[in-house]
Amino acid sequence: MPPMPQRLRDAAAGLGGKRVTLQGLADAHGPSTHETLLVLLGALCILPVPGVGTVVGLGIVALSVVMWRGDPGVALPIRMARADVSREMGQRVLRLLARFHAVAARASRPRLQCLVFGSGGRTTAALAGLMGVLIALPIPFGNFFPSLALICIGLGLLREDGVALLLGAGSALLGVLWPAALAWALWHFGADWLVQTIRV
Repeated sequence: MPPMPQRLRDAAAGLGGKRVTLQGLADAHGPSTHETLLVLLGALCILPVPGVGTVVGLGIVALSVVMWRGDPGVALPIRMARADVSREMGQRVLRLLARFHAVAARASRPRLQCLVFGSGGRTTAALAGLMGVLIALPIPFGNFFPSLALICIGLGLLREDGVALLLGAGSALLGVLWPAALAWALWHFGADWLVQTIRV
């Protein structure tokens, strides 16, 4: 069997039709696990796909609930599975996934496994749910760090790499700090503008 990056590039080349469902992308990515779905959904949201962020973000929240309950089922939520993107966008997603897996194959290895096996399913589920909420919100440039966090966490769990989990946690922190910084700036400068307007 060819390595994952090559399988994903082959799947991208073999996509047919004008549209492809998210379930079709999940099937092309290989056997579904919670970890592979985190990587796939993170890749979907890191690209500027109009209208997908909200649906996928809510789907990530639903997936996190399944993970929290310890349910072994890994199917995508029905509404998200039926959502579709253009064939060209589907190819971009699969090629991006191929690059992520190629980098992970070269750079990652089993290390700091105490973090992998000590992270706990509920900790991962809670973090994934929070990232899903941030992705679903209309925050300017707000998808990048939460999406990167999901990808790093998924790859870290798949490859038993605690360093990848740490990178995911750092990306998650930045994902939280970015909207907080935007809110502070809006409050600070917006309040000053409002006071000046009233005085005038």
